[in-house]
Amino acid sequence: MSNRYVSPGLMGAGVIVVALFAFIVGSTVLGSPADFSAATASVEVFRNTLWLERTLDVLVQGGIVLAGVIGVVVLLRGIRV
Repeated sequence: MSNRYVSPGLMGAGVIVVALFAFIVGSTVLGSPADFSAATASVEVFRNTLWLERTLDVLVQGGIVLAGVIGVVVLLRGIRV
């Protein structure tokens, strides 16, 4: 650990600068919300393609995730296979 001393005035100035930066970024992002109408339409197309047209892929991906979870559990518990 370092034993450097930071004066309260410098610490206060740093907090003010960080708060001002957060306020500016937050007001920019929250002040002009994005238009999600086009994104919603593309999400519906993607959702239909993923769940209705590619069910075998989804099942295989689920199996891979399950195998990965079981592998992590085996590694963490120290079970020898």
